[in-house]
Amino acid sequence: MITHIKVSIKPISQQFPEDGGISEQQFKEIAAIFPELVRNDQRFIYNCIGESDTQLLEIIRVLEAHGIEIPSRSQRNPTIFIYKYKEFSPEEIDASEYLEPNSLGPQLLECERLESRIEQRWGLRSVTSRTKAIGHLWGYANHLVAPVDVAEAFSSHSIKGISLRKFEPGKISDGIEDFRYIWTNVELPFVQNKLFDNQGNVFTSADQVGEMPHGCFLLDGDFTNPQLIYNRSDIQAMELFDIAHTFERFENHEPRLRKIIVSQHFRRICTEMGARMNWFPVCLIHP
Repeated sequence: MITHIKVSIKPISQQFPEDGGISEQQFKEIAAIFPELVRNDQRFIYNCIGESDTQLLEIIRVLEAHGIEIPSRSQRNPTIFIYKYKEFSPEEIDASEYLEPNSLGPQLLECERLESRIEQRWGLRSVTSRTKAIGHLWGYANHLVAPVDVAEAFSSHSIKGISLRKFEPGKISDGIEDFRYIWTNVELPFVQNKLFDNQGNVFTSADQVGEMPHGCFLLDGDFTNPQLIYNRSDIQAMELFDIAHTFERFENHEPRLRKIIVSQHFRRICTEMGARMNWFPVCLIHP
């Protein structure tokens, strides 16, 4: 795995102070130390690979010397932003038992989330493409959709746990019979990740009860693209599946959304059918 890191610093805006930033004086002092990293739009940007990068460590030392807090992933309204991204090799993706799929294919439908704590329900707002391919909902790459004939052909490949769902009328009803939502009735156990909300509260899956007006997000250290983490024994205790959804519901507000994970068999069928996907490994640990 490769860790990509981006440091982004800007002076605080008088017009939009809620967007974060440091004082004008602090920014001038830091810019004087690293003038080559200041862009014309008065933003300090540094990109590197690995947390032991020499210049990254020097930037952090200078920031701390100027009294600037290095933010954690769950911190709300940080003054600076440090983004950490995981990148996996093809070999690591091949070796992962389960994967989180994100479609790189067409955005087929625009939908609205309908209130439900149990079922994942979508109301149709518009048909944005009639391409004969597996694609996704507009704005939600983890939520797969396909024309009904493509979806039925896909599900015919002995995919354990798959459930093709119909859409419900939203802004429009014309076209709801033409597509299927690729979903599942199989529910995963609690993730082993900590979770956090828009208020910076950190909690566990067992605490996730009732409505959560401040949202729910996944923690994986300070990574911006966190992995789902499960106890291997919890997954092994389940019946074999090729697609399953999280117990947890994520997103910024209600109604929140579950994620799906899939097997390598599911991935192979996607490849055979020409579906364009990005695959992100799920982490299985020994407690």
